[in-house]
Amino acid sequence: RVRSEQSKYEGMQRQRSSVINKYKRAYQEFLDLEAGLQSAKNWYSEMRETVESLEKNVQTFVHNRRAEGAQLLDRMDQDRSASKSNQAELEQERLRGLMERMSVDPAKASPQTSTSNRPTPAPLFQPGQGPRYPQSNFQGQYQVPTSPPPNQATYPGYSSPPPQSTFSAPMAYNPSQYGRTPG
Repeated sequence: RVRSEQSKYEGMQRQRSSVINKYKRAYQEFLDLEAGLQSAKNWYSEMRETVESLEKNVQTFVHNRRAEGAQLLDRMDQDRSASKSNQAELEQERLRGLMERMSVDPAKASPQTSTSNRPTPAPLFQPGQGPRYPQSNFQGQYQVPTSPPPNQATYPGYSSPPPQSTFSAPMAYNPSQYGRTPG
């Protein structure tokens, strides 16, 4: 009877120690899981701080690039308007000089002549009577014009190509003379 009680007791002890070991393992796994969760929380909070810092850096970068872009556009507009006014003044001077040279009576040519309202002068000779200008010895296949070109409408944002001098070869094509192309 003592042996049976003893064997029962030993069986219960084994069961008890096995259950305790299971609980110890479960508790250890719980502690490991808790430590892992804490480390994950730390990692995610550091990641959030990094992302927030990166977001601020990106916003600052984008803001700075936009400001630089706006400054460049302003500078380009200022340069363009300055160059347009300079170009317009040079073009007006050149047209005044051309009109003075083409005038029938040089004594009547005034330096204040406006080319926009001035009528086109009549040719000195009727067709077939003779050339308007004396023949010159110049190279090329270009003919001497018999009258100045008619006034042409100007369009804002576009500048006309510079006219050719009467007795010179045509200038080479330079795209920067014509301003920025749309599109």
